[in-house]
Amino acid sequence: MINKILKEKKLTAKQLSEMTGINYFTIQKYSCGARKPTVRNAKKIGKALEIDWWVLFS
Repeated sequence: MINKILKEKKLTAKQLSEMTGINYFTIQKYSCGARKPTVRNAKKIGKALEIDWWVLFS
């Protein structure tokens, strides 16, 4: 899900990491589906990407 949104918004995982303060490698794990974000991190990502944070869990 995150990967798709990043592509739509023409952002990289590194840029998202810088925007949210979440470690780059953690963002990568979320992007490839190896891990689900915590609610706290999902809210940070949602705010940075201007999306509803709960969509990251669907």
